[in-house]
Amino acid sequence: MNHIAILGLGGVGGYLGGMLAQCYQNDPAVQISFICRGEHLQIIQKYGLHVKTPSLDFIAKPDFITDQPNSLNPVDFIFCCTKSYGLKTSLDSLVNCITPHTVFIPILNGIDSYEQIKNLFPDNPVWNACIYIVSRRIAPGEIIVSGIEPKLIYGTEQVSESEISKFKNILETASIPAFHTQEILKAMWEKYLFISPVASLSSWLNLTIGEFRIIPKHIETILQLINELKTITLKLEIPIDPNIINIVMDRVHFLPPETTSSMHTDFINNSETELESLTGHVVRLARSIQIPVPMYEKIYNGLKVKNDLYK
Repeated sequence: MNHIAILGLGGVGGYLGGMLAQCYQNDPAVQISFICRGEHLQIIQKYGLHVKTPSLDFIAKPDFITDQPNSLNPVDFIFCCTKSYGLKTSLDSLVNCITPHTVFIPILNGIDSYEQIKNLFPDNPVWNACIYIVSRRIAPGEIIVSGIEPKLIYGTEQVSESEISKFKNILETASIPAFHTQEILKAMWEKYLFISPVASLSSWLNLTIGEFRIIPKHIETILQLINELKTITLKLEIPIDPNIINIVMDRVHFLPPETTSSMHTDFINNSETELESLTGHVVRLARSIQIPVPMYEKIYNGLKVKNDLYK
């Protein structure tokens, strides 16, 4: 039997957990557990998780759902889908259900989750991953996926072929578009080159993608952010597509106009944000390798004032 847990049932975790739970409901070979809290947990316990995508509309019920992960049976694979600022606290609560063989699969917006997990569970396998998806938890127990077809990319340098094959089969059976790659760092950084500039700019301007992409001066700003981040990747010798600027801008222009970043949504809701992972991390990294990032500095300093007001 394989036990898969989803830590965090927001847009990403809700989509992955919903697809897995729907597929493996009442299947003794695969057990699915949701780890969430509050009204979200209560609604799912009572009615199930409602997931709506452009092609699917279903109610999913996991085998287990809890806000006390230490009550779970040992976990084989755990998708970490929390916000970056909540990762460490969430990981601390997992100790009793983690074995030496538990595989962590972090799917967060930042690029430093691997190190955070390894600091707490140094002997466990951690597979880097990223996902392209436009998904939101619109209400307790309600997940909506819009826009592009989701695509999960994962990989690691140290893993057996049998483990990869087992994981791949579990996802394919659940109709989750997933791809294993030996170049996972390249995939993660190429996503970060999209999400960090878009999250930073949309939050700073308080505009959706559709609102800022029609204004020439805002296009100039996002191009500057992408170029500053690209300069960092070149200094660090991160392998990225040489055409990355056009790739990112194509995504900006392709998404539905109402699309915005989750960080922007958190600012709107006066919630805790991922500012440190998506903007501050770039500033600190640039300073450490002595690369100037004036636009990132400007936006980070402006957003930090707003962010501090919500604490």
